[in-house]
Amino acid sequence: MAANVYLLEGDRPRALEVLRGAFDPQAPHPEALALLATLTLEAKDYAEAERLSLLGEARFPWAARWGRVLA
Repeated sequence: MAANVYLLEGDRPRALEVLRGAFDPQAPHPEALALLATLTLEAKDYAEAERLSLLGEARFPWAARWGRVLA
């Protein structure tokens, strides 16, 4: 995933940009969605982080991390 390369380089804003550009809410990938929600939260876009987390919780309820982002 290209976003991971940017994260390894320490370029979190670029990783967020790549994830936002590639995100398909109709067919989200659980790990990409979790990373997008986390980076969105770190960017202090709280409403969007909540929306993404609720989507993740609805689509992938077995992943415990959604509550962490929502908290």
